Amino acid sequence: MAFLKVVRGKGDREQFVPILPDLAARIERFIKDRPVDARGDHLFVSLRRGHDGGYAPLSQSSVAQLVRGLADKAGITKRVHPHIFRHSYATELIEVARAAAARMSEDN
Repeated sequence: MAFLKVVRGKGDREQFVPILPDLAARIERFIKDRPVDARGDHLFVSLRRGHDGGYAPLSQSSVAQLVRGLADKAGITKRVHPHIFRHSYATELIEVARAAAARMSEDN
């Protein structure tokens, strides 16, 4: 299991969020493929340079707009927001744990 460091979690404290190894590998490739001067502490940065010449991190509202736009393109009519991914991930983990527990009880 790999972890992603999230600085702006609850109460603006640092958190380490578990991610699957495949996702960690994709994130590493994503970062490696960015322009060298766009690499930094932020995973998601704007495509355009700011007034200072650097790439600014995406704001929360920018990420929300991106997620809504992608949901529209995918034909998803339900209200979609970035936090829903966290809920979906948690739900999937619970289902995997239930299935594993059921298999263990069947084996005994």
